[in-house]
Amino acid sequence: MQLALTIFHDLGNEFVVTDVTQDMMNRAVFDNRGNKVGRVVRIIGTPEQPMGVVVLSKKFDSDDKRVFVRN
Repeated sequence: MQLALTIFHDLGNEFVVTDVTQDMMNRAVFDNRGNKVGRVVRIIGTPEQPMGVVVLSKKFDSDDKRVFVRN
């Protein structure tokens, strides 16, 4: 099963995603084709609206505005 994360802001070699939880820290992030594109490295924001910082491991086109983590 995959959980969708919405890309909030693209910073080039990293981006900010919404709807993260604490257990997603250091988890791999995949595109819609199932290719690994990066890893969640930080949790930021407020407890009511947590966000995650994903550092990319390869070039990624964020036009889809969603990435996924696997359960």
